[in-house]
Amino acid sequence: MTAKDYFLSIKCMADELAFAGQPLKSDEILTYVLAGLGQEYDSLVSTITSCSDAVILEELYSLLLIAESRINQHYDTIQVVASVNMDTRQPPLFQSRPSNIYPSSN
Repeated sequence: MTAKDYFLSIKCMADELAFAGQPLKSDEILTYVLAGLGQEYDSLVSTITSCSDAVILEELYSLLLIAESRINQHYDTIQVVASVNMDTRQPPLFQSRPSNIYPSSN
């Protein structure tokens, strides 16, 4: 699930609870969003939970998208490096024979 889809699913659940007469406070929604993130978002979670100023949901959403973008960029870089390593380690399919393998019969 993308960060956008994840955030919107939590927000939708919060809206449904509000409609049912059990609204969540903004900081409660923030807690639910952070609790459901995978370990690749640990630095974002640490930053937000250690922040002395309250983070509003719009800021969390923006930070979440930025973190996802960086994670994807890092993952893409790893994929490119792995692909390059595979290409450079594979022996060529056809190698020319050294000219001195068969001694001349002269």
